[in-house]
Amino acid sequence: MKKPVIMMLLSLMLVITTGCSTLKNKDNSSPEGITSASSQQPSNLSYDFKDILVPSSMKLVHDDSIVIETGKMKTGLICFKGRVDPVSLFDFFVNSMTNNGWHLRSYFKYRRYMLIFEKPDRDCVIRITSGFLGSKLELWVTPRQNSSGVIIQ
Repeated sequence: MKKPVIMMLLSLMLVITTGCSTLKNKDNSSPEGITSASSQQPSNLSYDFKDILVPSSMKLVHDDSIVIETGKMKTGLICFKGRVDPVSLFDFFVNSMTNNGWHLRSYFKYRRYMLIFEKPDRDCVIRITSGFLGSKLELWVTPRQNSSGVIIQ
């Protein structure tokens, strides 16, 4: 009778001391010195294209993305998903892309969202779709061609 009670008390002590020891080490940095997301997470991130920012609330979908780089040319499709309102994503890209030197050529809005931007050497098509579990974002970046079909670098 005493043995099960002692075992239960020892188990309880083990759980309490383990829980307390993990609380002592809680701080805002990891062992490698990486700052936690709660204190210094950037509001916007760039991925393979440094002049295209994406809200940090959108998460990269590796399996649906592909980027190809040869020499000075980089092209590809980068996909994201997240619980972000499609209208706010649309507004974010209209402002952010313009601030990063992109020119808005045209767009589709509401039922489906598509924005078409250009720079002298590249085009970017942004597609936003809304679903039950959030929004999906596709960034298509391609080099521009001149009237002869030669890629502008």
